[in-house]
Amino acid sequence: MAYELLLADADGTLFDFDAGEQKALTALFAHFDIPAREEFFQTYHRVNREQWSLLEQGRTTLPELQVARMANFLAVVGLHRSPEEMHLFFRDQLSRQSILLPGAEDFCKRVAAQMPICLVTNGVAVIQHARFDHCTISPYLSGLFISEELGAAKPDPAIVWAALGRMNVTPEKAVMLGDSAAADIPAANAAGVFSILFLLLSLALYLLIFWLLLVLKQQQPNIYASSNLRFGELSVPEVSQSIYRSFYHTVLHRQYAVVPTTLSKYLHLIFFAGTFAVTLMALRHKKISTKIFIFVLILLLPVGIYSVMFLTTDVHTLVMYSFVSLYLLAAIMLDSPTQHDTPRLLTALRRFAAQAVAVSLLLIAATNVYIGNQAYLRMQLVYENTYAFYTSLATQIKMTPGFDENAIVALIGSMPRAVYSLPEFDETEYPVGTQGIQIHSYSKKRFLQLYVGFDVPFATPEEIREIRQTEEYRQMPQYPYEGSVRAIGRFIVVKLSDEAP
Repeated sequence: MAYELLLADADGTLFDFDAGEQKALTALFAHFDIPAREEFFQTYHRVNREQWSLLEQGRTTLPELQVARMANFLAVVGLHRSPEEMHLFFRDQLSRQSILLPGAEDFCKRVAAQMPICLVTNGVAVIQHARFDHCTISPYLSGLFISEELGAAKPDPAIVWAALGRMNVTPEKAVMLGDSAAADIPAANAAGVFSILFLLLSLALYLLIFWLLLVLKQQQPNIYASSNLRFGELSVPEVSQSIYRSFYHTVLHRQYAVVPTTLSKYLHLIFFAGTFAVTLMALRHKKISTKIFIFVLILLLPVGIYSVMFLTTDVHTLVMYSFVSLYLLAAIMLDSPTQHDTPRLLTALRRFAAQAVAVSLLLIAATNVYIGNQAYLRMQLVYENTYAFYTSLATQIKMTPGFDENAIVALIGSMPRAVYSLPEFDETEYPVGTQGIQIHSYSKKRFLQLYVGFDVPFATPEEIREIRQTEEYRQMPQYPYEGSVRAIGRFIVVKLSDEAP
């Protein structure tokens, strides 16, 4: 897409505000006989950030902010000065600071040759005008939009709309450059100045770097990963099918148990329906081409969420939790302001949809907390049962006639589920991966070694196959019955079950 306008934040984006502020503060402290101690500088910065946060939340005004930050600073450090006089002096000092970030001038020169540049800033009008009138980038600027003059501060999109209207540019033809995720980006998004193409570019860059590292270092993924990693082997249809199947299973199905209850399933349906309704109303004034573009991006959301599928079609449940980014999308949509000419009925419907989304999210969180606590309780109980079982087993092996320092232990088969199951939890579904360390797991030997401290040689798969062919083994009962642990030659054999290892 060819953009026609760059909206740029000032401080922290083009201007080195920190350096300018430090010079102004140094002059301020010297003028009012305030010790230039590092702790005083840090205190001011903290108080200043608090005031700007209140402004971004709409809980204060810019004139109030300028005096309040001085008053609060003086209160914290325990000094008696006039906050009004300090504010006026500091404002004068700041207006003299026009320190650009490295490369800012060259950047503006290059961009200005392609499209107009407008500065959109929450700064103080008298300060910003003085700084911009004397800075080297002023010839490349086509407009200056200051919150104090417009009566709206970012993240309020009104300041962005003012710039778009003045420049006669539609939102989809503009791009925002800023450093604040709390002010610049929300203001641009709410005004429709937003591009999601960076997501796709980032994914492509990640895959390229990953491939280059494998080629240049002449390495392969480790054995565990390579069993599922199929980089470069998956076709587009395979990847697409895997992505959308995983999205469905993760959010609305019980296969991966990310949504482990029927209640949570229907809560998610309410959540998605409400978010979709708010999105539709936000697009009411958009061009048909823009609406189509947005709907395409919505359909492509699973691709961004499950981008790992480009490497493999078989991932762990924890990877699936990337879908929680959808909750952030809902927050962005709900935070978008209602157009002033929106009919009352649509306004009421939007309010109802927003409330439905909020309530569903609250209940989803409560459900997840409940399931999570139960899952971790079960994991702890399973671990305790497993530890008790293996401790008892190690004791029996040590007491078996024929056991000595040269004995080799052969664990054959697996345990019946009844030995380690917790019937009181059987009716509850849990996220995959929260089953805990179970007796029947493939890590029997490592559990004995690491958790019980029973570090002995274990029989190899070939030796186990030979033992299973002996008549002595066939006559052994299954554990835990008498005779299920005995010596056969130089092996201490534990017959857990008759099934093949």
